[in-house]
Amino acid sequence: MTRPQLVREVYFELCRSMAGSASPREILESASALVELFTQPEDSGPQFNLRTGGLPFDQWALDAAFADGGWRVMGHETHLQEELLDEEDHERWIHNGMARLAREMNA
Repeated sequence: MTRPQLVREVYFELCRSMAGSASPREILESASALVELFTQPEDSGPQFNLRTGGLPFDQWALDAAFADGGWRVMGHETHLQEELLDEEDHERWIHNGMARLAREMNA
């Protein structure tokens, strides 16, 4: 059955069940909405997005990122610098441990 035929059938059924409590236009819009609701393909998936909040800072447009005079950018840069220093400290700790192990094995 084609979409117009489905809308027509649903429209007539709604007319019988509503018995004059709604205008023909409202009934037709409801019939069309019902047909649309139940004839969507099964594999189309949900039509919504679960992401909440704004864009991550590194995806902001430049004008928005620098709107406060660059303070947020500098704060973000400080955070990245701290991560880099933590990584360097970790590598240094591993290197010193390996060097200590090599000295102990040679002694």
